[in-house]
Amino acid sequence: MLARWSRSGPGLAVLTRGPAGCAAVTADGATAYVSGIEVRLADTIGAGDAFMAGLLSGLADADCLQLSAVAALSSGDLRDVLQRATVVSAMTCERVGADPPTRAEYSAYTSNTSGTCQSPLPQ
Repeated sequence: MLARWSRSGPGLAVLTRGPAGCAAVTADGATAYVSGIEVRLADTIGAGDAFMAGLLSGLADADCLQLSAVAALSSGDLRDVLQRATVVSAMTCERVGADPPTRAEYSAYTSNTSGTCQSPLPQ
């Protein structure tokens, strides 16, 4: 399905699957899959928006906001972008309300973990 979507014109097609993770394919054929992250679920409000914010942040940091740059992402770089989006969404799900992490919170989390989201819930 993703390959068909990518052939229809977008530089990047992404499929989110909630706790099952996400997959993506670029127009140039690079593919990536990221597993979901186990969380202490507090609220799913804002999870999709947080995922998109993480995705766009990852693309921006990779200097890939132009269609041609997005389409030319390598599978490894695409996986890194998806991983960021997944972590941002998972962190949001551990908080009540649509409260995505700041860049500083994301950076602190990723420098102190091995990829599983089990951060303390805010009091």
